[in-house]
Amino acid sequence: MNIKFVVFDVGNVLAGDFYISFLEDIIRDQLLVEVANMNTDQRDKAMEEITEAARLAMNEFKLGEVDEDTFFQMVIDGSRSLHYVLNHAGLDNIKAIKHFKEVIRRDHFKLYKDVIKVAQEIKSQGKCKLGILSNHVKEWFSEVLALDNNYIRKVFDDDKAIVISCDPDVKAFKPNANVYEKLIDRLRSIDSNLIPEQILFIDDKQRNVNAAKKVGINSFVFDARYHGVKSNLVPSLLEYGIDILVNKNLFYGGSNSGDVKIAKTV
Repeated sequence: MNIKFVVFDVGNVLAGDFYISFLEDIIRDQLLVEVANMNTDQRDKAMEEITEAARLAMNEFKLGEVDEDTFFQMVIDGSRSLHYVLNHAGLDNIKAIKHFKEVIRRDHFKLYKDVIKVAQEIKSQGKCKLGILSNHVKEWFSEVLALDNNYIRKVFDDDKAIVISCDPDVKAFKPNANVYEKLIDRLRSIDSNLIPEQILFIDDKQRNVNAAKKVGINSFVFDARYHGVKSNLVPSLLEYGIDILVNKNLFYGGSNSGDVKIAKTV
């Protein structure tokens, strides 16, 4: 099998995820439990309401229709429960948004460096090029690429092979088939003879993998939170003819066997 491009998702593959779960972490950060003093049922109902408000706002945020401050303001405006929580916490909207932005960067802006090292090894072999396909927010995406002295950016350095949902010519989310077609078009601008089967896509969600396969792209699930680099990622790559030499110097932790500890950068 002649794979020409290995394309990585960002959230839970190359870096921490930034979907609705991060907001739940923020809200539970001494706001709902300790300050608002809600019982379990009240907390669950409040989180459902807040999560729904965040989901609706996130759709616009990921498409690049609003900036980060506006996104958080939309979440606040869309949830009576969040208004209640912030009021009990003594936070006005400006302070709350500042708090949200600080927490997400403190707790969720992290890199899975061992996965990035695998990508670097693929690139160094010279047989495959690299790409990124992500449902990501432009502001956060740029910051994540620049983390730790441009750790990701130095490896994924071809803009034509980077496709994110908020790109002006994309404006759609995985698993929408149009996203994958746009990826194929972009990669064909690099290699005009490329066929979908020569692309290998790695994502943390089965539905996105299934959608990739429907348009002819090879794909498999890998979630850096739960899957080992040595036990899962490297063997999965080998199934597609991509042989990564695993040695104690390649990964953080210097382990000769078993899985390595994923390095975290905040």
